[in-house]
Amino acid sequence: MEVRTLTYAAAVSGQHLHWRDSLDYALRAIALASGGENPLSGMLPRWWSATSLLRMGQSDAARPHVTALLDLSEGPTAPRLLASNGYATITTMSVLEGDWEAGRRYCDRGLEVSPLNPQLLLPRLLLEHEPGEFALGAIHLDRINSSPLEEHPWR
Repeated sequence: MEVRTLTYAAAVSGQHLHWRDSLDYALRAIALASGGENPLSGMLPRWWSATSLLRMGQSDAARPHVTALLDLSEGPTAPRLLASNGYATITTMSVLEGDWEAGRRYCDRGLEVSPLNPQLLLPRLLLEHEPGEFALGAIHLDRINSSPLEEHPWR
């Protein structure tokens, strides 16, 4: 119960852009986790840890959480949207490290899981537009524009 409560506190803090608080709660949840948690409370602390550290500019500190998140995102019990969001953070880490090909690869894996996830579509648009590949970026923009409203996972 405490792991779940800390996980939710990390989520609330992160949603309010309180990165330090989110990280503190998430790290406490990770420290208390026994491994038998449900996928939500197993993945979310890692996601908030990695996301908070990346937003605070601490990519070296985020690396072990991103690595753990990759393993969890590829697991058979990972919820679809949470796995997709995991790939978004992994994509961000890859791009920050300058590995755009890995960023594309992880982004594609996330989009296979959840094709309309905006946390993946935006970085993918940027990955294509920054080097001038506007036609490739337009493909991802069309995904948003051509899909029915009820199919969007964030609405």
